[in-house]
Amino acid sequence: MMLNETPKKIKDKLEVYDVILLIGTWGSGDGDPAGRILNSQALQRSEKKVLVLPAGKYKDFVELYYTYEFSDRIRMLGENRQHGSLMSFVALGLLTEEEMFESILQ
Repeated sequence: MMLNETPKKIKDKLEVYDVILLIGTWGSGDGDPAGRILNSQALQRSEKKVLVLPAGKYKDFVELYYTYEFSDRIRMLGENRQHGSLMSFVALGLLTEEEMFESILQ
């Protein structure tokens, strides 16, 4: 897949997948975040078709995420120190990682 997606390719992916999950920055030393969500029980139990992409390589999807933040089709998982994130709740012990994955896939 090319790093710069054409609108047609993005539209095609949105027709195939229920959720496009962009993996952003993840705490250092926490292993492969894409592999962790792909192997999570939450994803295995989900009936949704999910495409997991690294946010750093798919800037066009990231731009769509910020444009259509409330569309519920493109979601981003990563740390956000300015506003906090679900990962902040995991770091504080308020959520388990599996609970975080379940909430993202709802």
